[in-house]
Amino acid sequence: MLKSGLSTPPSNSPLPISPPSPTPLLAHAIQKTFHFHHQAWDYSTQQTTIPTHKPWSPPPPGWHKINFDAAVRPNNVYLAAICRNHMGTITHAWIKVEVHGDSLWAEAKASLFAVSCALDAGLDSIIF
Repeated sequence: MLKSGLSTPPSNSPLPISPPSPTPLLAHAIQKTFHFHHQAWDYSTQQTTIPTHKPWSPPPPGWHKINFDAAVRPNNVYLAAICRNHMGTITHAWIKVEVHGDSLWAEAKASLFAVSCALDAGLDSIIF
């Protein structure tokens, strides 16, 4: 067995905790982080942003467009679908309350709900 000049604590004893950072070093680290975030904020507010989603656009004449969404709450999931014609007029709207679930499940359930509602309403020529 090789021995070094350093002693190691027995395996069943807790590891020593390093002392906290000295106050000037901690203050410098906080100030550095603040300046980094401040510069990032300044940069982001000066740049033109790309919209995260496209605005609603109407379907071609004779078609319907259905948009759907889900809202996840602690005890329920709310599903909604809305149908508009080429003029943007709402022709159908549906809502449904489901048992709780996560957001991925809720979005999938909302898409199935929208398709089912459209079929039940006898709609054809649909864009989702």
